[in-house]
Amino acid sequence: MENSKGYVYVMVNPAMNGVVKIGMTTKHPDERAKELSSATGVAMPYIVIYKREFQNCALAERLVHSILEEKGCRVNNNREFFQIDPTEAINLINSIPDNEPLATINNDADEEEEEENLAKSYFEAGLDSLLGRNDTFID
Repeated sequence: MENSKGYVYVMVNPAMNGVVKIGMTTKHPDERAKELSSATGVAMPYIVIYKREFQNCALAERLVHSILEEKGCRVNNNREFFQIDPTEAINLINSIPDNEPLATINNDADEEEEEENLAKSYFEAGLDSLLGRNDTFID
């Protein structure tokens, strides 16, 4: 997994009522919205309603997707679309900690284990905040 600074964003499309797109990009999210909106199968343009910068946007996005998948919000397993209130999606993203980037490790197996452990800690911290567990306030 690449350790890239970038954004996790929430987009809406007026043609898809009740569904938000939650993704990541190392570009500005407005650029990503333009790319998505230019496809011929898109009836109306995407609108970025929220963006947050992370030191490791891929890891943060994976955590958000995992939490929403666990809650049964994912519309399609192969896509980044979720049936969720946009405010709830934004609150979830805000609950994700933005820790220091992963250390560069030469050993691929060690790197994968380190990333998995960090992903698990992000996931647990996100659930703690979401559910009010372990003396954490619900966000």
